[in-house]
Amino acid sequence: MLDYLHNDEVTAEIAAYAREVLTAHGKEPWGTCYYRDFDGKTLVFRLEMHYHQPGGPAKPWGKHTGVSVLHLVDDAAPETVKSGGFYFGKLSKSRLIGVDSRLVATFNRAIQITTIDFTIVDGLRSKEKQAAAVRSGASFTMNSRHLTGHAVDVAPWVSGAISWKWEHFHILAPFIFEAAKQVKSPVEWGGNWPAVKGRSRPDGAHWQIPWPT
Repeated sequence: MLDYLHNDEVTAEIAAYAREVLTAHGKEPWGTCYYRDFDGKTLVFRLEMHYHQPGGPAKPWGKHTGVSVLHLVDDAAPETVKSGGFYFGKLSKSRLIGVDSRLVATFNRAIQITTIDFTIVDGLRSKEKQAAAVRSGASFTMNSRHLTGHAVDVAPWVSGAISWKWEHFHILAPFIFEAAKQVKSPVEWGGNWPAVKGRSRPDGAHWQIPWPT
């Protein structure tokens, strides 16, 4: 898999090349990668969404395109890395079977541009599976978009395991929104849902095609 270089590993020469990549290719989509060998090691220079706290010392402030420098490491996770980006394993691919093609396109693009790995947890559900989710409290309704393949649950993959931490969902979400924009798919995130007792709650894993209006 890929891992980020530590600051003390980024030499002046590496930093200079990263600036060259940003200047020449900064308008390319996030996830675009460029490669160069330094001291016998191939490094990956990947365009990503960067963020600097407004008012802080680092500029530009807010969300912007930057270049991250990564290198190959040996301990590949189930959702591992190929050609400079993450890609889905067999289990994630199987969970996209029967899912609306717009969501499939969205997540296939998202896994290419994200800087945080993620896995597909659930997609199309049978009525029996949805009923079990309601009984367990994982869902409030039998009128779920999962029943028609219009919803997918995903989770960040951090340090070799699924993470349910909101901080990781908030890192992942902008990349899924960006992917949906690039493939021209409408998308709704459960993480933006309100908390209404007995009816709904924020669900960071859930993404769906919005209900028709």
